Amino acid sequence: MAIHTLQPGEVRFPDRCVACGGAPDRALRLEAFRGIDVLMVRWGNRVVIEAPICRRCLGRRYRRRTAWFAGTLLAIIAVIAIPVALLQAIGGDAAVPFALPLVLPLALGSLWLARNRESEIYDRLFSPVAIARFDRRAWIVDLEIRSTELWAEVGVLSGKLGREALGGGGGAGYRQAAYAPVPQAWKGAGPRRVPWWVPLVVGGVVAVGAAGFWMQAADAEAAGRPVDDDWIILLLYRIGGKPGVVAPFVLIAIGCVVGAVLLRRHQRRATSS
Repeated sequence: MAIHTLQPGEVRFPDRCVACGGAPDRALRLEAFRGIDVLMVRWGNRVVIEAPICRRCLGRRYRRRTAWFAGTLLAIIAVIAIPVALLQAIGGDAAVPFALPLVLPLALGSLWLARNRESEIYDRLFSPVAIARFDRRAWIVDLEIRSTELWAEVGVLSGKLGREALGGGGGAGYRQAAYAPVPQAWKGAGPRRVPWWVPLVVGGVVAVGAAGFWMQAADAEAAGRPVDDDWIILLLYRIGGKPGVVAPFVLIAIGCVVGAVLLRRHQRRATSS
């Protein structure tokens, strides 16, 4: 990995995914914290750098992070359980209390490391871009980048390197650049769009709820039992009966369907333009 020493506000990435080079539509958050962080007590400085990443690579990262987190928990449990099991095997149950002076520092150290450095360790092992060091007094970071090409582009866009670092055609001949053009800088992840099918799901849930109440109320009326539900539903039921309760839910469901259609049309227009 190659390293750039930069202030966090100086970091600029090219407009492509740092993992696969595709079109980015998400932001990869790189975080580092220096200070005191013990359970609910936190005092210090945190730096966050966002890098461009595509949805597929971010999903792959989430899956790997889940496996990494589970492995971290198992490692902490092993750090605590193995010394206790060894002492119990050697001296029996009477020797278990003597494991506390050994287990407690190991457990506290593992928990502190997991809470304060887990994300940084993961990024340095598996992420295409990582914060290798964070100096909160000078407010600089060592940004570690796996790809040499990406390292050069970040250096040029961040003002640390000249354009000649990008390479190029190897000469300044006719119609031949001495170096590659500077890539377009990433302007940050765009706003997250709500999938058009979400209002459909909400409308379906509302419609199912309305149908369920209608059947419940019909069974109660047929058996001569009082209808039991929340006070708002009971108020609507006393005012308009079953239709008075179901009608607002039906209107909500219809509104969700209309909203899904309009949202789908708007997203298609935004994509085509």
